[in-house]
Amino acid sequence: MSADTTLTTERLTLRPFRKEDEEPFFAMSSDPKVFEFLLPFPDRAAFDAFLDHLRGDFNARGWGFWAVERKSDAQFMGICGMHEPGPEFGVGRPCVEIGWRLAPRFWGKGFATEAAREVLRFGFTELGLDEIVSFTAVENAPSRHVMERLGMEREKEFDLLLFPVGHPHRCHYLYRLTRQQWRSGKTTDRE
Repeated sequence: MSADTTLTTERLTLRPFRKEDEEPFFAMSSDPKVFEFLLPFPDRAAFDAFLDHLRGDFNARGWGFWAVERKSDAQFMGICGMHEPGPEFGVGRPCVEIGWRLAPRFWGKGFATEAAREVLRFGFTELGLDEIVSFTAVENAPSRHVMERLGMEREKEFDLLLFPVGHPHRCHYLYRLTRQQWRSGKTTDRE
C-alpha cells in the first residue's frame, strides 16, 4: 500500500492528513460534543502526539485513519479509518477496528456511514481482512446506529481498559462484520 492511498465516495474524499488539517482537527477534538464518549486530550501536546501516531501508522502501512473531506468544498470534516487495537484496549483478541469522528455540524447527514462503507470496502477487498470490528460506549446510540447501518452485529459487552475503573463510559459494546456478511450486502440504508 502507498502512503498516499486515497478513497472516494459520492460526496467524500478520504485522504492522508495535510498540515492544514491540524487546526480544524484540533478544534474538533476540543469540542465536548465530539468527546462525550471518549477520553479527551489533556492538552495540545497529547493531541499532537496522537496526530503524529496516526500519520506514522498511515505512512508505514498505507492505511489507517484518513482525513475526511467534503468534495463540494474541500472542507475538513473529521477522520475515518482503521487500526489494530492492542491489549490495552481490552477487546480480548487481535482485531482491526473501524472508527470515525466528525465535527458536529456534519452529524445526522449520513457522512459517517458513507465514509465507513468505503473503509470497509477497502479493508475487505484491498487488505483481504476476514473481519472488521468496531466498538463504542454502551450509551453512544449514534455510533451504534452507524455500526448497525453498516450491517455490523453486536458481539459482546466489554470494559475498555483505557477508561479508569468507575468511569461512566468504560463499558463498551463490540460489534463485528465478517467479509462474508459484507459480501452478502447485509446493511441498512436508514440514515
